[in-house]
Amino acid sequence: MMMNDEINAKYESGLNRLIQELDRIKLPRLVENIKSNPKYMVIHSDNQSDRNWDDVKKSQLLEWLEEERTVNDNAEPETDASLLNRKLEKLRQLEQKGF
Repeated sequence: MMMNDEINAKYESGLNRLIQELDRIKLPRLVENIKSNPKYMVIHSDNQSDRNWDDVKKSQLLEWLEEERTVNDNAEPETDASLLNRKLEKLRQLEQKGF
């Protein structure tokens, strides 16, 4: 198990930053926010992002994900989790390059 100092050093180095931060808030701070305000993570149905994701955009995203899905040696399609992890890893690499 990693010690707090090791975790903080890894965070500061930028490794796995996509997993370790949300909206540029370190996870300990996020936990504090959630504990101190039970409604911190409540998403309202009138949220602006809901209006941006119409059926066409949702469909386009799903189609894109299917196009990006790979097939393994047994001709089985990549799992959703594997596909998303692969794409997140690519984003992490781009983030480290400064894109």
